[in-house]
Amino acid sequence: YRKALRVAYDQIHWIREDLSLVEGQTIRVKARIRYRQPLSEATLVQKKDYLYVFFDELQSAITPGQFIAWYIKSELIGSGTILE
Repeated sequence: YRKALRVAYDQIHWIREDLSLVEGQTIRVKARIRYRQPLSEATLVQKKDYLYVFFDELQSAITPGQFIAWYIKSELIGSGTILE
């Protein structure tokens, strides 16, 4: 169980470019790391080389190579490949 993960900068895919983060910005989202998993409250934090995802609650089986997707309400706004 872990509360955070990171995505390499070159593995971030913004669906909503207007909501993409620059270094130092944060945004509250709902996120999932597995297909059909319930959405979980999380905060995205953009650093220079990585996007960090901090979940409000512990998440099980976060695995490098999996995708994470993040949403605002029910709209998918971005995704990325989990680094660790």
